[in-house]
Amino acid sequence: AADAMDPDAFAALHPDEYVKAFCDAGARPDGRAIDAARPLVIERGTLPSLPSSALARLGDTLVMCAVRPVLARPAAATPDAGIVDVSVQVSGTVDAALSPMQPGGGRYPPSALDWAESLSELFAKGALVDLKQLCVLPGKAAWCIRCELVVLLSDGCELDACVAAAAAALHGCPLVMPPALASACAHEAGAAGPSAASSLSLKALPVPVTTAVVFGKTLVDPSAVEAAQASGTALHVVALKPGQRAGDGAVLLLRADGPGADAAAADAALELRWGQMWGKA
Repeated sequence: AADAMDPDAFAALHPDEYVKAFCDAGARPDGRAIDAARPLVIERGTLPSLPSSALARLGDTLVMCAVRPVLARPAAATPDAGIVDVSVQVSGTVDAALSPMQPGGGRYPPSALDWAESLSELFAKGALVDLKQLCVLPGKAAWCIRCELVVLLSDGCELDACVAAAAAALHGCPLVMPPALASACAHEAGAAGPSAASSLSLKALPVPVTTAVVFGKTLVDPSAVEAAQASGTALHVVALKPGQRAGDGAVLLLRADGPGADAAAADAALELRWGQMWGKA
């Protein structure tokens, strides 16, 4: 019988029944309320040899972001703009955990390429980064911002952690030209020459929260075991200002997978998470 079995063994062998029992009781396996998110912890400058980096921890999900600005010739189609190039990799351990379908018939997780596509919508296509801010000399030099993310540990909401790590690493990233190049650009541009040192500023400060419909209940910030039983999930990325209510923020990205995810259920978590991400930035 289920009540005679060790809880960890029952969860591993019957994850659907395990999660359903909690949902039916209005509870969650880790003790959180249905509408409660796990604390999001951001550590900036974790890779001191790089211009900018950040580590995002969301429960047992851990993502590292490294940002490397390099100067390059802008694309012919956009001579007055730079680019942001986003890539996502997963560690070997995470890849093995995500690749197979979860026991109990859960959903296949998105691939790293899918995550990179969503991140590019935010950071590489103008939603959060003014690409013209990255131009040094039109048609001749612009910043290419390489934003490289690695999912080190996985326990659900990996894309949330990727958004948080990327935003923290990109915002305020120093853009410093080598002295010889700065001198050459200043000479060519004249009095209105570019600054040899500046920093990247995001157009808005994003906050991500995922919701999932699991056995008829909308769960905020689902763990891996909960997400594996979801009939629908949605990632909400909203731009908020200090003290602003989530419902009044600008929606930057809504990535839905399946029906029924309730955006309003994420409001309290979005407001709390803004402080966790940006309160001390």
